Amino acid sequence: MKKEVIQLNPEMTPLDTSILPWCLFHDTYTKKMMFNYFIDINRATSDAEMIICNCFEMLEKPVFKEMPYILPIGPLHNSFESRGDPNLCHFWSEDKQCISWLNKHPANSVIYVAFGSITIFNIKQFQELALGLELIGLSFVPDENGLISEEEVGSKVQDLLEDRDILARSQALKNFSDTSVMKGGSSFKNLNKFADFVREN
Repeated sequence: MKKEVIQLNPEMTPLDTSILPWCLFHDTYTKKMMFNYFIDINRATSDAEMIICNCFEMLEKPVFKEMPYILPIGPLHNSFESRGDPNLCHFWSEDKQCISWLNKHPANSVIYVAFGSITIFNIKQFQELALGLELIGLSFVPDENGLISEEEVGSKVQDLLEDRDILARSQALKNFSDTSVMKGGSSFKNLNKFADFVREN
């Protein structure tokens, strides 16, 4: 695929085609398989009157405005945590060893690093990431081909940690996510809308 930036409408974030899901794999067979998988999903959902997703309105507002048949009802983990059981929405049981390790560190001194469920790291990439965080004295909980150096990882993370604007926006998003699942919030209303739709049909 030709490397370019696409934008579905002016309000939506531009997207680099190199990070489309099927482009994240190096071999042609897997790329083709993943591309066809997404085509099949698109065909299967094209006649759907309503699709629910684990997101909240403020996170992707232009997307939901463009596709009103998609109802964000999340984040689901917030809903379950409010019921007193944060494990209800997880496929895996809580890692108690990880929690005890985290509890030994001061507040705001650990970074959680997540790259999604289909990202594959080789040893070199993982070492570069670990060394980059080590350079700035941070512990981390981990969830291309070593081109990003440890120095650059350390520098970028340090920039993020010192950027008050990013920290403020992150906190604002967290607040939006919390209120969206509360009574009267956008996700709360969407879930009720979906339930009403199911009852009526």
